Amino acid sequence: MQNYEIALIINPDLSKDIDKFFTSFEKLLSDNNFSISRLEDVGRRKLAYSIDDHNKGHYLFYYVEGTPENVSEIENKIKFNDMIIRHLFVKINNVPDFESDLKEDSAKEEDKPKKAPKSANKKEETKKDDDKKSDDAKETADEVGEEEKVTEDKQAENEKEETKDE
Repeated sequence: MQNYEIALIINPDLSKDIDKFFTSFEKLLSDNNFSISRLEDVGRRKLAYSIDDHNKGHYLFYYVEGTPENVSEIENKIKFNDMIIRHLFVKINNVPDFESDLKEDSAKEEDKPKKAPKSANKKEETKKDDDKKSDDAKETADEVGEEEKVTEDKQAENEKEETKDE
């Protein structure tokens, strides 16, 4: 008997029917003499790239034990299942005793506060940029004014020196 990890991405539109999928997939595994060691339901997550016009997917990780001869039959059944948009069958040495990082990441995302609408943020950012530009313009004008004053003072001193020299 060999240990395997099966990573599945389920169509997000069908994730409400995930219970039906669990029963049918577990039946498929048991029919092919596979025993389930552990199941991780990570939930809906954003995909790195769109698959079949889906930007999200429902992630499942099955840790199973079975014979290598039956793997190809299970993969063939997975390929023709409309609920599964991606799958990966990986041979592993032993079943990990910790939760996947994806599950931890999804918990962190749920804890994050929701962001304000983008239109409100853009208005605030535009206002801040405008204020910053006007502040920069004022500083530049002040610097130019100071430089002109220094230049005028130097010219006056030069004229005094020229008058003294004559």
